[in-house]
Amino acid sequence: MNRAPHAPPLRDIVLLGGGHAHVQVLKTFGMAGEPGLRLTVVAREAHSPYSGMLPGLVAGHYAWDDIHIDLARLAAFAGARFVAAEATGLDASNQRVTFNDRPPLRYDVLSVNTGGVPGAGIASDFVTPVKPIGRFLPAWQRLAAEDGIRRLVIVGGGPGGVELALAISSAHSRLHCTLIEAGPRILAHLAGGLRRRAMEHLARRGVEVMTDAQVSSAEAGEVLLADGRIVAADHVLWVTGVEAPEWPAAAGLATDDLGFIVVNRALQNISHAQIFAAGDIASMADAPRPKSGVYAVRQGPILAANLRRFAIGKPLRRSRPQKNALAIIGLGDGRALGCRGRWHVGGSWVWR
Repeated sequence: MNRAPHAPPLRDIVLLGGGHAHVQVLKTFGMAGEPGLRLTVVAREAHSPYSGMLPGLVAGHYAWDDIHIDLARLAAFAGARFVAAEATGLDASNQRVTFNDRPPLRYDVLSVNTGGVPGAGIASDFVTPVKPIGRFLPAWQRLAAEDGIRRLVIVGGGPGGVELALAISSAHSRLHCTLIEAGPRILAHLAGGLRRRAMEHLARRGVEVMTDAQVSSAEAGEVLLADGRIVAADHVLWVTGVEAPEWPAAAGLATDDLGFIVVNRALQNISHAQIFAAGDIASMADAPRPKSGVYAVRQGPILAANLRRFAIGKPLRRSRPQKNALAIIGLGDGRALGCRGRWHVGGSWVWR
């Protein structure tokens, strides 16, 4: 940071989590630091994956390095400390982040961009959650290399599940995928035309789609549905939506009915002014948006500006979240479908 060599830090900004918005914050502070402010990044892993590129890696279009950001290196560029640790809670009264295996970390300003936690799955050795991605990738590499794995069940018919099914069927012809969605249709929040085209591509790849199918249990060789149907499976990948962790509500932060941190247009928690949040873990009070990485990326610049402005006592800026974001569904073969609102297109140029 651009600071006099011996000037003591006056204000500590702690970035909890290595999500997409915090990557933007670090980039911004690296390009223009602020005297008297010290940044600390706390993240479970030193490399942050970009979730939107995961299906491309599975399909063989990207290498591991292509989809990861080196947080430790980026922190160094920003003049920030990097702490490789998993926070377990928050002492909001004393402004400290708490851990199981290290002393608490004090903050003057806290920003949370940790993402949510995997949706409630089935406790089984035959079920692997896709999030967090850092834990999924080693498990996927082992699964893809096992000759005994032939039948995969993918639970979750949102964009992540559909893209993953298409990527696997494109890159691993020996694997048969069954896509299971609890609701009446896949890609429920996207344009109907795109949904129909996605269904056509899934059918061409031999991916079986089951809707109105609630998973009850997963055991060796089979998945049991709530209506009694049985689906043959050697392994299950769980790709449902994220849920809120327990610690924000336990710390006394204002949260919504689902436990996500409620923020205003400045991305500031409505009960604790010194705490900001962005990405999946945040819920904007008057402008709720889907849990999608594209919104976290867009929140990055306003978050960076407001962390700086709050720390030095300047008025905060209000974000103006877009109503519709461009959704791109990779087909696993160098082509993609895209839609924004009711508008939808497809082709190799969409992938590019």
